[in-house]
Amino acid sequence: MTRIAICALLVLGEPIVRALLVPVAFLSFLVTLIFGFLIGDPHFPRWGMLAFSMGMLMLYWLYLGLMSLFMSLPTHDYDR
Repeated sequence: MTRIAICALLVLGEPIVRALLVPVAFLSFLVTLIFGFLIGDPHFPRWGMLAFSMGMLMLYWLYLGLMSLFMSLPTHDYDR
């Protein structure tokens, strides 16, 4: 029963997590692309910002992975 409750909370929270993490990752990538590579500001932390952008995407993917763990179907061994 707790598995269903955790799954429900994760499913309800997924749009909020996606609305926060994915745009932050995309915008930080665009800022890095513009200020770090196109303009070429020597004081801009381009690799740190790229790592931050990838970190945001990885957090979202970890959330989806956690959600898939709770949503996986049980095996059909109980039919025997």
